[in-house]
Amino acid sequence: MIGQGDFPLDRLIAALPAHIPLSVEVPDAALQAQLTPREWAVLNARALRELLARADARAAASDPRHESEITR
Repeated sequence: MIGQGDFPLDRLIAALPAHIPLSVEVPDAALQAQLTPREWAVLNARALRELLARADARAAASDPRHESEITR
């Protein structure tokens, strides 16, 4: 699932400029096969929002002038 692996995606995203476009790929065919397309999308959207929130908190902690770019 997005942001739950060993690679620190939140740190990488926190280091990027605020207005850079991001693309997400989630190659988990086994899990995707168990879910409807809607369930798969909802699960990934939730995981992505959580990842971006962690990245935003990390960026804010390192730069007090940081303004959140996350829209919930």
